Amino acid sequence: MIYVLDWVLKHTLRSVWFGIILLALIAIYIGIGSGFPSVREYFEKDELAFFNAKPLAVLMILMVATLVTVTIERIPFTPTRWGAWIIHSGIVILVFGAFWHYSNKVEGSVLIPVGETATTYFDRWERSLYIRVGGQWADVALPGLPRFHAYDKTLGNQKYLKNKGLEDLNPIIRGPQPMSAGDLLGVPDLRLSVVGYWPYADIRERLVDQPGSQAVGFHTRLPDPDSGETQDILLLGTQLKYQRATWGVVDFEHRPVESLAKLTEILESALHLHQIRVELPGSEESFHVNVGETRALKVPGYTIKVEAFDPRWQTMDRQVRAMLTLLVTTPTQTFRRQVLDGVEKPTDWLLNVPGAGPLGKRQDKPLDDQLKITYHLNDPNQLLPSRESQGNVKYLFLTTPDLQRTPVLCVPLNEMPTAQELKSGKDHLILRQALPASTVMMAAATGKPLPPMQEVAIEVERRDGVSIEQYVEEVPREKRDKDIGAAGTKQVVRVLAKSGNWSQEILVPFTPQLTRFSWRGGLLDVPGANMPAQLQLSNSIRPLPAAIKLDKFEAQAYGGLEAQASTMIRNFESYITITDRNTGQQTTGVVSLNEPVFYDGNYWIFFQSQWDPAGQRWSVLGVGNRPGVTAMAVGCGLIIFGIFYAFYIKPIIIKVMKQRAIKHAQSENRLPKDSPVPSV
Repeated sequence: MIYVLDWVLKHTLRSVWFGIILLALIAIYIGIGSGFPSVREYFEKDELAFFNAKPLAVLMILMVATLVTVTIERIPFTPTRWGAWIIHSGIVILVFGAFWHYSNKVEGSVLIPVGETATTYFDRWERSLYIRVGGQWADVALPGLPRFHAYDKTLGNQKYLKNKGLEDLNPIIRGPQPMSAGDLLGVPDLRLSVVGYWPYADIRERLVDQPGSQAVGFHTRLPDPDSGETQDILLLGTQLKYQRATWGVVDFEHRPVESLAKLTEILESALHLHQIRVELPGSEESFHVNVGETRALKVPGYTIKVEAFDPRWQTMDRQVRAMLTLLVTTPTQTFRRQVLDGVEKPTDWLLNVPGAGPLGKRQDKPLDDQLKITYHLNDPNQLLPSRESQGNVKYLFLTTPDLQRTPVLCVPLNEMPTAQELKSGKDHLILRQALPASTVMMAAATGKPLPPMQEVAIEVERRDGVSIEQYVEEVPREKRDKDIGAAGTKQVVRVLAKSGNWSQEILVPFTPQLTRFSWRGGLLDVPGANMPAQLQLSNSIRPLPAAIKLDKFEAQAYGGLEAQASTMIRNFESYITITDRNTGQQTTGVVSLNEPVFYDGNYWIFFQSQWDPAGQRWSVLGVGNRPGVTAMAVGCGLIIFGIFYAFYIKPIIIKVMKQRAIKHAQSENRLPKDSPVPSV
C-alpha cells in the first residue's frame, strides 16, 4: 500500500509534468469559459457560475497541492531560491483570492425613483418565485432554476427540473413573524413546484372546445401598440376575466344577452347617450343629441351644435365628470358653452377675443342668462369606454342564444355610434381610428379639418362551446432580441400548485424589479382559500449594504438636445446619499457614466445601469462587491516581486556567495592569492 501511494504521489503531486498538465487544463477551461458562451450555456451557467464550478475548483486545488509539494521537496529554502518560493507563494495566494472572489461575488441592480430610498436590490442571476396574497407577498429562492434552455413535459425533458430542488416549495412571507403563503390563504398544505421553464417565450391564450359548454368566444390577433409584438385579444362573456380587453385606446367587450328584445334595446340606447334639457323664457324642451349634431331650438334664432364630448373631464375640485362642448348661436351672438353632467352652472367662452386661446376667452358668468342648459349622460347599458382604460372607442360584441350572427356595436366618444355584423366562424371587423375629445374640440375651435379617419379590417373568429386555455409560444432563436434575452424579461415558468387532492398548473411570467412594476398573469385560485393569489417570477431580493437615496438624476445629451431614448446620451448622473445601517452616518456621491461610487473601503461598488428616458423619474444602479481583491492583489504583487528577485537580486546574491567562497578558499591556501574575485 505504501509503495502504491508513493508511486501515485510520484506521478501526480510530486511530478512537474503533472503540474504542467494541470496548468494546460486550467488554461483550456478558462479559455473555453471566456471565449465560448455556448459551452457555458450548455451547462446552464453564466460566466460567474462557470468559474465557480467544481471542475475548475478541483483543478486549482490539485495545482496548488502539486505546486506546494514540488516546492517543498525540490526547491531548497535558500536565498538563491527565495525567488521561486515567493512566486509560488504568490500563486497560492492568488488562487485563494480567486476562490474567495468567485464564491462570494454578487451582482445585481436596484431601481430607485427620485426622492426615494432603497434598502434592497435584485440579484443578477438567482431568481425567486413570488406569491402575492392581498397586500402581502412571499417568496422562495430558485437557485436550481435553469437559464438558457427550455424544459417542459411538452418537450420531453422535464426530468431535468426534478433534480434541481424545485419541488414542494413553500414561499415564506418576510417580516418579524414569518409565515407561509398557504397559512395566510387558509390552506397550510399549499405547495408549489416548478415543472416547466422557458428562457424566451410568450404566454398566449386560445379558445379550445369544451364539451357541454354553451359559452361563445371571440379571438383576434393585433400588433401591440407599444411593442409591436402580436397581442391576442380573447373575449368570453361567461368569465369575468375575459369579458373585456383593451388594445391601445380601443375597448373590446363581449356581452351575452338573454333575448333579441334586450339586444334591440341596447342597440337603440346607443343613439340616446347624451340628453340635454333647454330652458328659455316661455319654452322648455328636452332631447337627445350626438357629437357633430346641430339642433334648432323652439325659440327662433337659437341653435346648438355639439362639438365634442369628454367623459373624463377633471373639475377644479378634482372631480371627474362627463362634459359636452357646445357652440351656441342666439339672435344676438355666438359663443361656446361647456356643460358638465349633473352640474347646473356652465362655463361660457367668448369668441374672437384678441389674445385669447382657440376656445375663446373664459367667462366668469353665462353670456346669456336666459338660456339654461342642463346635461345628463344617459348610459344605463354601459356602452361607452371605461374611464379606467382611457379608451376612445368601444366595440361591444352582443350574443343571444337564438342568434348565430354577432352584432358588434361601435361606440366612439366623438362620433355617431355604428353597428356591424359578424358571421359565425371567421369574419372581418372594421376598426376605425377614434379621435380623443381634445383633438375634436381643437379642430372645432380653430376651424381646421379633422385628421382623416383610418380604417383597418381585422379577422375575428367566433367559436361556440369553448373555454380559454393558456399556452407557451417559444420565440425562435433567430427572432430573439439579445438585450431582452440578457435581461431575462421573457422568462416563463410552469408552476404546479397542490393542496390536498386539488392541483392546478399555472403559467407564470417574469417581471423585473417586481416591487416597482405591475404584476402580470399568474392568477391562482385555490379552493377553500380566503382570497385569490398571484404568482410571479423575478430575481431574488438581497439586502443592500446601506440605504441609498436618489436625490437627483440627470441625463445629458450631446448637442444640447433633450435627453430621451432616441438621442445619444453624453453622460448620466445619479446623485445619491448613502446611509450606514448601524451608525446612521451619511455620505454623498455622484454615480455617472464610467465613474462608479465605491463604499465600505471599496468593497462595494454602485454604477449606472439604466435610466428613465420618458421623464427621468428614476435611475437603475448596478450593485456589486469585490471580495478577494486584496488577496489577489497581494498574490500578483508577490509574483512580480519574485520574478524581480529571481532576475535581479538572485545574481547579486550568487556573486556575493562566490566572492565569499573564493576569499575563504584563498585564506585556507586552497586557491592562489591572485585568483580573480568577482565583483558584486
